[in-house]
Formats: sequence, structure tokens, C-alpha cells
Amino acid sequence: MRTAAREASASKLFRVVMAAVLAVSMCIPATALQAQRAFAASDSLSQVTWEEAKPQIEQYMGVPYVWGGRSTDGWDCSGFVSFVMHDIYGTDWPGGTWGDSGTGSIYNYCEPYQVFSGDSAEDYNSAFDNGTVKPGDIIIFLNSQVVTVHAAIAGEDATVYHAWHEGFGTGNCRFDYMWGINGGHGKVYSSFVVYRGLTEGGYVTMDKSSADVKVTGGNAQYSLAGAVFGVYRDGAQVATITTDGDGHGSTSDKLPNGSYTVREIEAPAGYALDGRTFPVTVSGSDAGAEMAEQPVTVTLTVAKFDDGTGRREAQGDATLDGAVYEASYAYDGGTKTVTGTTSNGTVTFEGIPLGDVTVRELEAPEGYLPDAEKHTLTVSAGMAGHDPVFYYEPADEFAETVIRGGITVGKADSEEYDHRDGDYANYAQGDATFAGAEFAIVNRSEGFIWYDANKDGKHQTEEDFEPGAEVLRMTTSYDKALDAYVAKTGERALPYGTYGVVETKSPEGYTERGKVDVTCEIREDGQVVELTRDSGIENEVIRGGVQVEKDDWELGKSEAIGGAGHSALDAQGYLGTSLEGIEFTVTNASRHGVMVDGEYVGKGEVAATIYTSWNEELGAYTAQTGPDALPYGTYTIMETATNDSYMLTDGKARTFEVRTDGETVTFDKSGADLTWRDRVVRNDVHLQKKGADDSHKFAYVPFLITNVTTGEAHVAVTDRNGALNTSAGWNSHIRDANANDSLIGKETITASDVDESCGVWFGLAEDGSVSEPDDRFGALPYGEYTIEELRCESNEGYGLWSDSFNVSRDSTTTKFDVDLGTVDDQPGPRIGTTATDAADGDHEAYAGKVEIVDTVAYRNLEPGREYTVTGTLMDKATGEPVKDGGKEVTANATFTAKDANGTVDVTFSFDASALAGHDVVAFETLTHESREVAVHAEIEDEGQTVSIVPKPEIGTTAVDADDLDHEAEADSKVEIRDVVAYKGLTPGKAYTLTGSLIDKETGEPVQSGGKDVTSTVTFTPEKADGSAAVTFSFDGRALAGHDVVAFESLKSGGAEIASHMDIEDGGQTVKLVKPEEPQKPEEPSIGTMATDADDGDHEAVADAEVTIVDEVAYKGLTPGEEYTVTGTLMDKQTGKPVQSDGKDVTATASFVPDKASGSVSLSFTFDGSALKGHDIVAFETVSKDGAEVAVHADIDDVGQTVSLVDEPVTPSNPTPKGGLPKTGDSVPWIPLACLAAAAACGIAILALMRRKGNWVEADDFDDENELQR
Repeated sequence: MRTAAREASASKLFRVVMAAVLAVSMCIPATALQAQRAFAASDSLSQVTWEEAKPQIEQYMGVPYVWGGRSTDGWDCSGFVSFVMHDIYGTDWPGGTWGDSGTGSIYNYCEPYQVFSGDSAEDYNSAFDNGTVKPGDIIIFLNSQVVTVHAAIAGEDATVYHAWHEGFGTGNCRFDYMWGINGGHGKVYSSFVVYRGLTEGGYVTMDKSSADVKVTGGNAQYSLAGAVFGVYRDGAQVATITTDGDGHGSTSDKLPNGSYTVREIEAPAGYALDGRTFPVTVSGSDAGAEMAEQPVTVTLTVAKFDDGTGRREAQGDATLDGAVYEASYAYDGGTKTVTGTTSNGTVTFEGIPLGDVTVRELEAPEGYLPDAEKHTLTVSAGMAGHDPVFYYEPADEFAETVIRGGITVGKADSEEYDHRDGDYANYAQGDATFAGAEFAIVNRSEGFIWYDANKDGKHQTEEDFEPGAEVLRMTTSYDKALDAYVAKTGERALPYGTYGVVETKSPEGYTERGKVDVTCEIREDGQVVELTRDSGIENEVIRGGVQVEKDDWELGKSEAIGGAGHSALDAQGYLGTSLEGIEFTVTNASRHGVMVDGEYVGKGEVAATIYTSWNEELGAYTAQTGPDALPYGTYTIMETATNDSYMLTDGKARTFEVRTDGETVTFDKSGADLTWRDRVVRNDVHLQKKGADDSHKFAYVPFLITNVTTGEAHVAVTDRNGALNTSAGWNSHIRDANANDSLIGKETITASDVDESCGVWFGLAEDGSVSEPDDRFGALPYGEYTIEELRCESNEGYGLWSDSFNVSRDSTTTKFDVDLGTVDDQPGPRIGTTATDAADGDHEAYAGKVEIVDTVAYRNLEPGREYTVTGTLMDKATGEPVKDGGKEVTANATFTAKDANGTVDVTFSFDASALAGHDVVAFETLTHESREVAVHAEIEDEGQTVSIVPKPEIGTTAVDADDLDHEAEADSKVEIRDVVAYKGLTPGKAYTLTGSLIDKETGEPVQSGGKDVTSTVTFTPEKADGSAAVTFSFDGRALAGHDVVAFESLKSGGAEIASHMDIEDGGQTVKLVKPEEPQKPEEPSIGTMATDADDGDHEAVADAEVTIVDEVAYKGLTPGEEYTVTGTLMDKQTGKPVQSDGKDVTATASFVPDKASGSVSLSFTFDGSALKGHDIVAFETVSKDGAEVAVHADIDDVGQTVSLVDEPVTPSNPTPKGGLPKTGDSVPWIPLACLAAAAACGIAILALMRRKGNWVEADDFDDENELQR
């Protein structure tokens, strides 16, 4: 029973395990055998092949024959066959197990698979030989009663496997051997039936076709024949298939049932090797696969290159992109044509079948000539191989010929003018030429270009020129056909591109400026870019100028005699003589015409007209063109007109050349200076002098003749007949020239002082040069003159005559001179003056700033005329003019006389500080139209004199009016007294003293009530020296800490005569100080310190009687007065007063301090047992006469705080703190031991279960599921 129970338990456990195995097996892929069965056909009992079954069957040869036996320990014929069918063939045996079946059951089960029946050994052998019977078939033997008596398995060579009888056991023998033998147990055979037991397998086939018949159809380069496929099982090749022309192929032998893969290992001609694998399953019949194979196609790349350079790179601005190509080829029984455009120099055509393809260029790329050639290309299957796409790029096939052209450069002048001799392009200006200009051709294209420099037609690397590189140089020469100067490249020298034509050397007579850099393009084959006329290379002609100098003939230098400092022409003409405005004409004497100021000037024509003017830089009169006025050439220049003041003396033409750009030529062709000299216009003057009253002749009267322009003045005199004449015919200019000038400035002129035979000559030039007298010409140069009669004994008592005249015609061109006619004398004007101090009208003025008014009385003036009176102050002591700042003190007044007699004031303003003690005298001169008509200059005249007396002096002392010191309190009323000491005043004369206060810190006047603080006093001194006082009253509260300084001014008659204003003077200064204030008493304040009465710390035991002492420190109390301090205890946690017996805990004490600062103590006793853990804070108040004067009530003040705590306990056994257990600590070991024991039991049970043959009892588990758990 124990064994049975154990087996039952084992069985139960086995089922559990099997359930698990089954669950796992569901996750494992099916085996190959299971897969075959799943897909087996129903033509045999089993889908297992003989190759698989034979070794397993033979494994059981020798098993004993046991009648009725059903195990491998022994069986009978049906037991053996049913075992093979069930365990080896894998049939689903009816009845549950193979051991339950007899020969009849086998007979019935196999009936659907019968393939043969016979009744003799010969029948069997024949059927085996013809393949009707096959190894592995099931054979059932029947007796004559058609009862099944034996079963066997067909073997090879007409043998059978069977369990025959006890003497034979399980073995193999020939069929014809056992047919005639009685095997016992009723095994007598009359017939037999054969059932198909195993599958026969089959052939593996492959049908191959074209995946694209449009590509392959009718194309001899494609063939389906010769494809080779490998047939694989379990990774090993087991067979080979080779296709025929129709694409069909098969294995040479049948293959056993099973799963195979087929893969192409060698593609046929024209087809891509297919890397795919095709699964097939042989299950008793042929298994086939079909494959549409991809034909190899051609991807054709048309790669363009430049045929000149062989490079796959376009030249210049050309491109290999944008060419349009078409490709034609056989396709789908006809011809297919596709087009494409090159990019990056190539175009690609895809999907082209093998064979012939024709490529033709439809459109050439930019910069290249069209390619007319048809390119036929052949791609055979042998070339292509077996990749899906054959990439074909034929080399050196698609060449492009670049467009080429040339450049012709015509040399031209940048000034486009119509030359009278022909087109401007053919003729250079002046003496210039267009021959010999040199040009560089520069590559300005996008890419390199090839220029065949050595003209051999072969490309060399050194003939490649990158962008920016100079390609070649060429020089202009005359081209008769074009009638022009040109430079040329070859007609096809330059490829399609952009080029710079840069002039590197200009031709003679031309600069490098102008249109000397032109960019041009070659865009057509054979194009010659003609850079002529408007597009030509145009230079600016060398241009220069000419400058001539104009000199005075008499002086031999560029200086006008009688000139007004290089004057220019004004509205009335010249202010005197001038070398300005003289005309010179420049004439073209070059080989060709020239352009001047935009106008064409032919040979012999006037190129420019220029006029002289003063040249400050050169210090000479010059006439010049602009520095770029005249083109490169030869010219003549001559004086063609003069001005009014000079004669045209030199009219000779000079020749000069312009050869350097920007140069102004100053010398002629021979190297001589371009200088012309002219003579000034000269003439003479004469007059007759008579008296108006009796017409008597005035002899020996001097006249001062003055050149208005230069100021040159000389004296001419009347002779004994009263006649005056300046001509050399009257008196030689050379003889004692201008000797009578000694009369100028002479106070008294008598007849004996005059020399009537002296000559007169005006030769002063504008820069100070003087010409020598010359009797060939007049004495007076061109210009305006004044003539003034000088006072002498002959005309005493008569008015002095004056006049003006002009010299404008030369004595060599006219017989007339300037005739001033008869001059009559009239009684003359008189003046007298009175000078006074402007301040008070007397003849005395203080040293300093002074104004003196001189009243000038006049007589005998002509009413309606304008006069000017000019005064000069003279120092009487020295007789010299008074000077102020280095300049003479003068004044003038211009007026129009209403009557013949009257007065006019002249005011002198000057600084007389240095003239104290001096007398100054006013001298006056009366003029009309700049001519003196009367003078009053008497140094001894008292009426004209003002005395300059020393200026008074003052000094001040400012003090506080209260205590007479220099410090005052800055209160609401401040009084400062300033005592002013004076010196040098005039006794009996009234003076005004004005004082003002200045804030020293700001420098501004002190203000009070918004007004400046000032004070004024008027006094009349009895003596020259003394003092006066000035008092200032003001509000000084805002000026505490400031210093105030008294400034004083002393005036007389409204004019300040002295002052004292020194901001740093301590004597004038009063310091304003802040008034003292009573000291403010210290504000009362208190601070407290609360402690436990027992030990003086801030902690007390919360028991029934707690005493807290609060020490109150005070400050700012008044000694000797009584104060009360009141304290209240507060609970910090509640913010409310502490209570004991229902009342607030308080304390009060009165005290009288003997000092302002000190301390007083309060004591609080209360029941604190209910306040354990609370903080108690003491609040204190100090009052006086019931009024609070100081408080200290800060709930957070730790000094005012006492904490109430438990009474401390000292334990006998201290409680340890928590933490990790130490060595020796007790731990919960029992649970841990149980846990360990449980773990050990689990391990033991596990080990017990795993021991062979030692299974747990079934009763140990409730059921199978519990075991699983």
C-alpha cells in the first residue's frame, strides 16, 4: 500500500510537472517534424520519410517475440507494427495506446492508404520492383478465410521488418522467404494487402520570369537560361536547380519531405542576382517557387568636359550646366526617348535597358557650341554584370567646344569732341598721340580660361588663367583700315567670359586717368568686342597751365608805381595804378586741335584769354590759366590789352609747351621767364595863383601835392609870377628833385625858403620801391591827387586853398596836362577851445578814470559843410601827447556847420591814474574832407588846461556796535558800525559815503528782509584828512557762523573817487556767532533686570512661593524730588498680567534720588505652582506727582524675564538614550531564531524533494493545485 500510495503521489506530482512542461512547450517553436505533419498531404499514413523511419525501426531489431506482448520488452507482430505506426510514424492510434491494437485494428485503420494487394511472393516482388510497394509500407497478411493473421513493415530490397515468432523475434528478412513458412499462431498466408506507410518526398522546382518585360522583351542582352539556384536544408545546400530558356528548372532528384529554402547563386545574362530566399515544403509531392527577377538596367551619366582643356570644368563665364540631352533606346517593343539637363556638368539617365543607346545634345550649355554628333553607346550583359543597376559613364565622349572671340581696343580721348580733321577717335589733342598705349587683358570671369599663348593649339597648364589674373598685354598702333589707333587680341583668342581691359601704359600726351578700365563680355562665337568710340578706352589728356608775370617797366619788378597795395578794381575804377587786369591771349600752336573749357580750339586759334591779378603766394602780378586748362601741346602767348593805368609796352608773342600733367608753365620754349614789363601812365599838372580881392599874383607859395592812393606827397611852388608847373619842360625832374619837400612841417615859410627851380617826381610804388626821375615822362603817375596850399608869409591872412585832380592820360599820347586854372585865396576859419572835468565842470580832475570835455568854438566856417574836429591831449610838463595803454589819448567829433560860427564838444576818456600832479592841455585840429582848415594848439592856454590831482584814499574798521569788537551775536537785530578814515579830500566840498555788507562765504551782498544791507551818509569835511561813520542794522539770525565784510564807496558829484572793498581785510570783518542756548535736561528713562530671589539667575522653581527681584535702573531724574516706581509681572505666553489669589501680581516703591541716575529694587512674591514652564516678564513704570515719566515694558526683553521650571530630580539609575544596541544589549532573538529555523526547514524540504526516488507523500498536500502553489 505504501508503494502504491507513493506511486500515486508520484503520478500526481508528475502531472503537475507535465502541466508545467506543457505550458512551457507552448512558448517554444514547433519542431521541423511537427511542421511537416501539420502540412502533410493525405496520400500516406505518415509524412515521415523512409530515411527518417529506417534507423528508428532497426533500433528495435532483436526485441523478443511475445504473443500478446505490447512493450519493447517483448511484443508480437501487431504490437511491433502498431508501435512503429504510433511512435515512429506518429499516427493518432485509435483506442488510446498502441498496445490495444491487433492486426485487425491495423487493417481497418490503414484501409484509406491501400496501394497494392497480392497473393504470392512474386506479386510482392514485382510490385516492389516497379515501385508500387515502397519501404515503410504497412503489410497485412490474411489467411484463406480472409482473416488478418500477421503484420509487417516493408523494407528495402523486397524485405520486411516484423515480429514473426518466438524463434525469429523481431527482425528483417526477404518477403519471399517468409511467405511460405508458417510462423505459428495461425500465421498461414493466402494473401496480403499493402498500405502506403510513408511519404515519398518530391522535386523542388523554380520558375523564373522577368520582372519588367518592357525592358527585357525582345532584347538579346537578357536571357532566363542559366540561372543557378541552390536548395538548402538546415543551412546546408542539398541540391541545385538550373533554369532553361523559359526560366524553368528542377532538382535532378526528389527530395525528402521537409522544409527547404531556395536561393539564386548565379544570375542569368542581363539579370540582377536576386538575394532573396524562397521557402518551399516537400510533402509527398513536388514543391515549387516562382520568382520575377529584376533585369539589370543602365544608369547612364553623360559627363561633359571642355575639349580645349580636357577638364570637366567650364571656362570663363561658360557653364557645363544646363545642356539638354536626349537618350533613345529599345523599350517595350519600340523606342523610348528621354531628355535631361546637365547639373554640375553631368546628366544622368536611369532605367535604360542593356544594349544600344543613342545620346544627342539638344541644347548646348551657356558659353559652348552645340554638339551635333549622335553618340551611340552599347552596354552588353557581359559589361553590366549582375548588380541591379549598371552605372555607366563613358570617358572622353561628351566634349564641349567653348565659344571664343576677341577684343579690339580703340584708343580715344575722354573728351568726345568733333575734330575738324576727322573723328575724334583718330586724332589726339595738341601734340599728343594714341600710339604706344599698352593694355592688359584681365580675366574677370567666374572661372579660369585657357589662352593659347604660344599659338600651338595645345593646352598647357601654364596657359590657364584664374579669375583676376592677367591674360595678355597688347599695344596700340595705327590701323589703316579703321583709320584709328587700336590694339587687338586674336579673333578667337578668348573663351566665353568677362574681361577687364586695363590700360597699363598711357600713350604720349595722356594721363592714366579717364576711362582706362573697361569690362567687356564675349558671348558669341567669333565675336570681336570693339572697344571704340563710346565704349573705347579713353584717357584724359595731359593738361597743364601757363602763368605770366607782369612787371613795372621803370622798376623792373612786379610792383605798381602809384598802386594802392595791390588794389583791385572797385565801382569807381582803380584806387590808383595797378598791374591787375592786363590781358594776355594764348593761341594753339600744336599739331592738332585741343579742347579748352569744353570748346574745340583748332590750330592757330585762341585757346584762352587770361588777365593779371595780384598773386599773394608769389608776391607778384600774374596771369594764369587753371593748372589743367591746356592739353598737351604747343602754344603762343602775348599781351593783347592793358588797363587804364599802364601802357601796352611789350606786345611780343612767346612760345611755350605743356608736357607735364598739372604743371603750370612759367617759361617759354627757350627757357626764358614769361615776364612782360609795361610803363605806368604819367602826366603833369599846372595852375596860376592870384588873390581874390585884388587878383595880385602870389609868388613863392608852396603847394603840397599828395597821391591819394600811396600817400606820397611832394611840394611844388609857384614861381615869381605865381605859376606852378610839374613838367620836365618847366623844371627838370632830375634837377634837385623834390627839394622843396623840406618845407613840409615848417612853421613859418618865407620866400627865401622856396626854390622855384627844383623839379618834382612821384615814383613811390605800392610796396615801397621808388623809381628814378625821367624827364621823358610826366612827373605824376596815374591816379587821384590832392593839392593843398601851405601857409607861408605870402598868403598870411588868407584862407588856404585845396583841391583834387586825376591823372589818367599819358603825356606821350597827348599834348595836354592837368590844368587847375587860376586859384583865388579867401579869409580862413578860426577855432578856440575850453577844457573842463566832465564830473564837475571845473579845471581839476582826480587821478583815475577821467572824462575831459573840450568845447571847441569855431568861426568863418561855410554853413552846410561837414567838418571834423580832432583833439589830442598833451602833457604840459613834457610837451608830449598823453598816452593810455600805450596809445595817444585822442577824440574827435564830426558835425555839419549850421552857421559860420558856433561850438562843438570833444570828449576825452582815459585812465589818468599815473598823471597825478600833471596838467593836461587839449590841442584841436579842424578838417574838411580830410584837409586841415584850422588849428588851436597852445600849450600855455589855461582855458585848454585841466589839472590832475591825486585820488583820495579811504580805510575802514567795522565792529559790533554793542561792544566794539569784531564779533556779534547773530540775533534778530545786529548793529555794525563802520568807521571810514579818509585822506586827500577837499575841505568844504560835499561827499557821499555808501557802505554795503558782503557775506564772505558767498561773496554776495548780505540781505535782510529781501533787500541788500546798505548804509549811506553825506558829509562835508573841514580838513583834507578825517573820518566818518556808517552804521548797518539788520536781522542776522540766518547768518550764524558767517563773516560779514563792510565795503565802502566814496563819491563826489555822483562819481566814485575812492573805495575800500577787500574781502580779506580783517579790520572790515565782523564774525556773526550763534547765541548761547540753555542746556536741555536729559529725558528720564529706565531699564530693569528681573532675577530669582533665591539664586539671582533668570530661572525659578514653580512652587507655591516664588520671589522675583526686579532691579530698576533710572536716568534723567531730578535729584531731591520724590518718584514712585510700579512693577507688574506679565505672563509671556498669554501677554496678560500674572495673577495670584485672583489679583495681578504687582509691587510699588517710592524714592527720592540724590542723583539723576541710580537704581531701586522691587520684590514680587506669588504662588507660581500653576505657572510651570511659563516665562514671567517684569514691566515697570516711574511716575512723579501721578504723572508717568518713564516706562520699560518689553515682553521680549530677556533681562526682564524669569523662567518658571520644575524642581530638578537626581535619578539613581539614569535612563539610557536611544540608539543602536551595544554589545551585551538584549535583542529579540526568538523571532530571529524561528525565522532561521523556518528557512532551514525550507532548505531541507527542498533538498528532500530533489533527492532521487524520495517523493513527498500525496497526503501531505490537499490537492494538485496546492502542490503547484
